[in-house]
Amino acid sequence: MMRSTINILLLMLAMGSQIAARGAQAATIELRRADGQALNSEIGDIINFEVLIHPQGESLTGFSFFISFDSDILQLLPQGRTRPDGSKEPFAAGDDASGLELDNKSSELEGEMVLSYSGVVPLGFGGQKINAESRVVARFAVEVRRRPLGDLSTIRLEE
Repeated sequence: MMRSTINILLLMLAMGSQIAARGAQAATIELRRADGQALNSEIGDIINFEVLIHPQGESLTGFSFFISFDSDILQLLPQGRTRPDGSKEPFAAGDDASGLELDNKSSELEGEMVLSYSGVVPLGFGGQKINAESRVVARFAVEVRRRPLGDLSTIRLEE
């Protein structure tokens, strides 16, 4: 049996790669594979992703972002809390879950899965330290369902 590799392209749109912050250098947001491996995958693979915020020394009070991908190629594997109706939230909390989560939703529209997440940053995150550390603010997972045309699928991160 021939094994084929599917390449996944992480695309951070120009508007989605920065988070509004006061000061000369804006905070940035990053989407990466949690295990640090290459983005080559095969059908049936489960890929865990992390969303990071790099404060760049700025004081942040909140954040929001959207992630979208082809739901025919990738299937969301919800990682968050179980809701009263029995469904699960798409994102699991990141490293510092002491902030207030405002939005953690998924919706499918015309073959595209759209995930949204927003939260209020806990006091002291970012600007309280000169060399503030980057933080994982959310995690999510997908399973590769089928091969895309051209062996390339895209996951988009937008602010």
